[in-house]
Amino acid sequence: MPFDADGETWFVLDTLTKLGTKPTVVYFNAQYHDEVFFNILSACQEHFNVDFIGFSLPKNIIQTAIAEEFSVGNGHCRNLEIFGTHAAALFAAKQLGIKHVFAGPNQQSEVVGNHSFVIRNQLKSPAFNDIVIGKNLLPQVRNMIANTGSKFAEMFKLGAIESLLEEVHWHFLSDYIFWDSVNINEHYGKKFTISPRTVSGFGPNWQSSSSSLKLEFFDLVRLITTGTSKIDSLLSRDLRFNRISKMSALKVREKYLEKSWDIETISQFQGISTVNMKKAIDLYQKKKSPLYTPLSLTGNCNYQVHSHYQKLY
Repeated sequence: MPFDADGETWFVLDTLTKLGTKPTVVYFNAQYHDEVFFNILSACQEHFNVDFIGFSLPKNIIQTAIAEEFSVGNGHCRNLEIFGTHAAALFAAKQLGIKHVFAGPNQQSEVVGNHSFVIRNQLKSPAFNDIVIGKNLLPQVRNMIANTGSKFAEMFKLGAIESLLEEVHWHFLSDYIFWDSVNINEHYGKKFTISPRTVSGFGPNWQSSSSSLKLEFFDLVRLITTGTSKIDSLLSRDLRFNRISKMSALKVREKYLEKSWDIETISQFQGISTVNMKKAIDLYQKKKSPLYTPLSLTGNCNYQVHSHYQKLY
């Protein structure tokens, strides 16, 4: 079972263990996670009697991968993180002789496209294979990882993962369209005494829990490139469950777009100054006509990145 740092992992674990199974939970540490991520991971380890296996790559490789994706104008620079999550699960399944992988509905959303209340025909054709085999990974990033020499790194070689999809069955519990992550997360968050991260310009939000960069730098890049935000899919879900009107959703979105974006965290992770990061974002916007222009880059989300950090209670 691939680990995702919000309530869907709790839901899948709870469901599978109640059915009498004992899944192996596999997580990929992208090196830019923060304490919220590891608190959620710790809660799973403390409350479920199952095994956990973690994978990662050297920090300098992940830094280079982000820089390479950014330099060519990729839409969000998270391709390595997304592929790593799937590759880790499939690699563990191969090594342990496991034939079934169970994932949650948010991971399903990665493969069916954008869910935005602003855009008609939200569901795009499924792209599961493209994501799982890392179609969007840059060739130079693939080669750099494969050359590290580890067994796990071999999963990043072109063509290395396709054959596994013929041997392993990938299942999704629940369906993204009917998945009410707010209630699910609040249920388990209260049960395990965990609070969601507060996203600047939006408020408390569970789905930002995979990393403190997800709804700052990565979402900023996504907005500049595509004009859409992770916030759009969150508001779309609130609309589906009648928690907000479309007019109110548009106001929330407008407020979010006017926020002051944090580039200090990504600058610290990449080991460059905020001045140089601002210059890089300016150049990024000049590659082609930007679909969004940030008003300010002086925000601070106050979530520190921990490359290897886990606190057990």
